[in-house]
Amino acid sequence: MLQFLGEMPNVVVMQTLSKAWGSAGVRLGMAFAQPAIISLMNNVKYPYNVNMLTQQYVAERLANREVVEQQVRTLLDERKWLIDSLASQPCVVHIYPTDANFVLVRVTDADALYKYLLEQGTVVRNRNRVEKCQGCLRITVGTHDENVTLMKQITEYGK
Repeated sequence: MLQFLGEMPNVVVMQTLSKAWGSAGVRLGMAFAQPAIISLMNNVKYPYNVNMLTQQYVAERLANREVVEQQVRTLLDERKWLIDSLASQPCVVHIYPTDANFVLVRVTDADALYKYLLEQGTVVRNRNRVEKCQGCLRITVGTHDENVTLMKQITEYGK
């Protein structure tokens, strides 16, 4: 949407370094807009800017783009592997399309599977009580080893 900023004066584009940049803990985002909008935003933002440690970290991440690109490729590969593996599980009713680092999965009994996974030491998000997500678990794409462990646990749960 950045390309439309010149054409659409009321558009604000917000970006974060959380997902693709592997930097969720840094909590740094950016806003792009027309100067008049940025001026208004500056009137209501905190009086301090980004701290030096965060600036240094982000500068290093931006300077090592190839590392980030490899991390994104790995995430995409692992997400595909996880989706393909989940699709074969009897307890999985539906896997929703995703472009994120997580998969929303409708299962036969979200509360029971959530509890079972917790007992196994695996944490997923139970979205069963969220409107339009009844029966769903939100599963974050992990490392390959984490994903393999999760799938072993779900397979064992289904027995």
